Amino acid sequence: MTKNPTIYRYIAITLTAFNMVVFALPVSARTSPQNMDPVSTVDTVLCSMGLGGCAKTANPASATTTTNNASSSSSVATGASDSSSGGILNFFFGSGSSTNKQAILYGATIAKAYTVNQITLVRVARSDSVPGVLMSNDQVYEIIRGKKHLLPNLDIFFDYGFKSQEVQFITQEQLDKYQEIRYIQVSGDKTKATYFINDNGMVRRVLSQEVLESYGGRTEDIITASKKEFNFYPEIKYVYSERPYTRDIYLVDGASKKYLTPMAVKRMGVQVGDVAPVNETEFNAYSIGKPVVF
Repeated sequence: MTKNPTIYRYIAITLTAFNMVVFALPVSARTSPQNMDPVSTVDTVLCSMGLGGCAKTANPASATTTTNNASSSSSVATGASDSSSGGILNFFFGSGSSTNKQAILYGATIAKAYTVNQITLVRVARSDSVPGVLMSNDQVYEIIRGKKHLLPNLDIFFDYGFKSQEVQFITQEQLDKYQEIRYIQVSGDKTKATYFINDNGMVRRVLSQEVLESYGGRTEDIITASKKEFNFYPEIKYVYSERPYTRDIYLVDGASKKYLTPMAVKRMGVQVGDVAPVNETEFNAYSIGKPVVF
């Protein structure tokens, strides 16, 4: 059998390079398992000697980018792979690495043009969820100062200039830990009126700071909403006193309340869901208007 001098030359070069690397390292490094990968270590030396077969490794990275409306840019980690081009030692030891794809991570912290509030957009991941893609039934929340605010629909979401790639995934358990934002002001409203959003997605005006505080609200709990979002919410027109409880229904007209007789309630088609309970402080804050008899 004829001996092939080429392959013996490669074997000699490989072993020499390996010994050069090992004995050039400190003792602790020589005995450390992560530093004794023959494929990556020797390939690196061979590459530096210009002998070819260089292993190339790309480290995947995920980025969460801070943006604002003045310069709205979002960085997305596009799922890199760790891979090796082979290298000369693959001929002897086999492939030294395997493909390891990293999941795509979307997300951004943003700021609306008319508020200094920093906002993180989140949604609960479902089995049919696709990163960077929003469906009509997706519920997107703003996380603002440690509380959550549900954006009513995607039309309002995009009207704010938000992008689907800025929405991060969150679990339902994580979302439930955030309290609801209940108080809003309207962008461009010179009166700076504050409105309360109830569980049914309806709003009514908060008449005073005293009323706000009687519900445990604070000035720092108020966020600014666009006119488009505010117009989405139906206005609460009817109230009753929760404490002390009374079955009497009142029509809210600005800062006054008008008693509705049972006949007026029936004629106006008032439904149970249309009437909101108010506490004693708020109830007394309304002035008494002319009753609606029929």
